Amino acid sequence: MLLRALFLFVLAVRLNEVGGIKPEPSAAYENKACSRICQESSAALHAQIIIDRLNTRINQRKDEEADIGGLFSKGFEYVVSGQTKMNKEEFVKYLSELPKEQFVFIKCNDVKHTIDSISCNSTIYGPNYGNVSTVRISFDPVLKQILGFHEK
Repeated sequence: MLLRALFLFVLAVRLNEVGGIKPEPSAAYENKACSRICQESSAALHAQIIIDRLNTRINQRKDEEADIGGLFSKGFEYVVSGQTKMNKEEFVKYLSELPKEQFVFIKCNDVKHTIDSISCNSTIYGPNYGNVSTVRISFDPVLKQILGFHEK
């Protein structure tokens, strides 16, 4: 009986090999094809996660837990017309002091990436921005923080 079960198992394995049926790779293994093909969607997802966190924290700005500053790098700059308008501390203070009823929403579009940078064209919705403003947002791909807003 054991011999018959072993024979059937070997036969099934052999038929799978001959028939071209290959086992699905485990998710634990690196997907080498995706590392070449999926870079754009991976960068877009990375940027979107940071922007989603920022949107949540901006709109919870009166709550104690809403650490808006944690999403910006130390060297963050908000640049308008080629001149630095605000550094990290000034920008975070500005966002924190917006009236609670003033809703701000940032949408990231057209993510671009290189080996060491991620950026996107972004639209900021909110009354203080004349309802809509466009900026280029640059991200640090390693630290998962925002490096700068550059007004277009």
